[in-house]
Amino acid sequence: MSSFISHFAREPSSGATIQGIIHGVYWGLGMAVGGVIGGLMVHSIGARLTFRLEAALSFAILVLFFAINNFHQKNSQYSQIPSEPAQDPGDEKESAADQDTAGDAK
Repeated sequence: MSSFISHFAREPSSGATIQGIIHGVYWGLGMAVGGVIGGLMVHSIGARLTFRLEAALSFAILVLFFAINNFHQKNSQYSQIPSEPAQDPGDEKESAADQDTAGDAK
């Protein structure tokens, strides 16, 4: 996610700053808040129900990810670039004829 956000940064030098902020929020704030919320859920509703709720939430996020990813691919304006440009068979004959006339001119 951070590389996606830094790709669309306005200033070329702000990509690393944005990546640092996103990683700090994810690893710092996200891990701390996740541990506290998980602990409160285990304490109040039990470990089994907490695990089931987290599994259902993870599955819902997975479905949402695939739906957004497929929607973006279908509506993307980018096309795949071919590996080699196609050449007409007539181009090879013309280039050979050009080489023969260039050699005759010398």
